Amino acid sequence: MTDALFDSMAADVWTRLQPLIPDDLKEHFGKIQFVIENEITPDQLLDLGYPATTDPLEICGLHVGVPLTEASVIHPPIFPARVYIFRMALLDLTDYDGSPEAVEDLREEIAVTLLHEVGHFFGLEEEDLERLGFE
Repeated sequence: MTDALFDSMAADVWTRLQPLIPDDLKEHFGKIQFVIENEITPDQLLDLGYPATTDPLEICGLHVGVPLTEASVIHPPIFPARVYIFRMALLDLTDYDGSPEAVEDLREEIAVTLLHEVGHFFGLEEEDLERLGFE
């Protein structure tokens, strides 16, 4: 799959998720930069506390920044929050082979990853996201 096709699919998945998200949450999406990369960088892995030997294909997404629940008018975030999704990890996770089933699996994993990382932006912890089914 080409990068452009993946990126288009991810944008379409995000668009289709919008009706499921309450309006009062959507108003905060302007505070998030969405970034698609091939894989997580070694520096990002180290910042997360992962050993240097971690397989980058194990990480499908990443939220970087101050969660909305920790931001304040007095101490606003210096940088906008970022939500990363990683193409190669998602393609690997779904064993993408171009089949209709693989396309559907990939779309589903993109959705779960986006919702998981946006959940972190809204202050949800891993346990919260697991309980909601966004693991």
